[in-house]
Amino acid sequence: MHKIAIIFVVIFACALVLSGCAPQTNNGIAVKNTQKTSVANDVGGNLCEEFDADFTYSVLNKPIAYMNASPLNDLTYCQYYTEYKDDYYKLPGGKVMPGGPWISMNAENLSVENQKKANEFLGHKIETNDKIKMENFMVILEDGTINSIYLVINPNRFVSLDLGTKTVITNDEMVNWAVKVAEKIQGKLSVEIKKNPLGNEVKPWGKSVNYKPEAVGESQKQVAENFINLLRDKKFDEAINMMDANAETKAGWKTNFAAIKSLEVKKLEPVYPEEWTAEHQAFKADLEVSVTAEGEHYGWNNGQNTRWISLQRNNGIWQIHELANNP
Repeated sequence: MHKIAIIFVVIFACALVLSGCAPQTNNGIAVKNTQKTSVANDVGGNLCEEFDADFTYSVLNKPIAYMNASPLNDLTYCQYYTEYKDDYYKLPGGKVMPGGPWISMNAENLSVENQKKANEFLGHKIETNDKIKMENFMVILEDGTINSIYLVINPNRFVSLDLGTKTVITNDEMVNWAVKVAEKIQGKLSVEIKKNPLGNEVKPWGKSVNYKPEAVGESQKQVAENFINLLRDKKFDEAINMMDANAETKAGWKTNFAAIKSLEVKKLEPVYPEEWTAEHQAFKADLEVSVTAEGEHYGWNNGQNTRWISLQRNNGIWQIHELANNP
């Protein structure tokens, strides 16, 4: 799955950027706005309803072909596709999977300062934009692309607008999107809402009519379980050897994992089974973790943590490809 919402693949600091938890509104005062889920100076409980396809089309002037929330019933995340095809992704063996260029919106209860530090550590430029009439910061890549815009609700809560596919919208369109989202959060929306020509339905995560789950093979849950158990037992070198990361990234993971004082697996379950292939599977792990003070800067929390584990088969061997805080 995409989600820069930055995935935990490059180096340990990525963990700060993406950590998910249940939304908490500042208060329950309703804003007089077009969507019923709005609350004063915050977002409500369902982003795909509050910022629906009509809103997104009206702001970007791009028809929204497909819109969905997380398959994990997490209503604080929503994807918007400007194009969606059953055969967008070509898989080995002549199979295909659906998809298309997309952007996303995510609400998080996390330290805003830690998001900045993590992105700066990764070499991303951090800037504010005066056009956005609420506290904000933009994450800018080396080539000048605005990858994410964070709208700050309070020091430990924000809404991020993320560029899932690099060329789907321009920098100016990204900023304009953030401007209008900020206006809506503040109950001051200044754009006329038009009907999205392709509809306004939140659809389930789709799967191609040509995709055949029986071709995927057996679940590799045991691989994910072995990896987590090695972390639990503090056998960090062995856990890192299960990863397909390069040497530099593995060194970062070693620093990250060394901050774990204790770890207990509460639940491990498959996710996105409709998107599994013969080479890729994904699992969700609910963990109870105790970490050092440094660990909290690397994206771990003392207490409950959730991690998404992506497996990739390389040269016939299943390895840990990604360890992320978000799907």
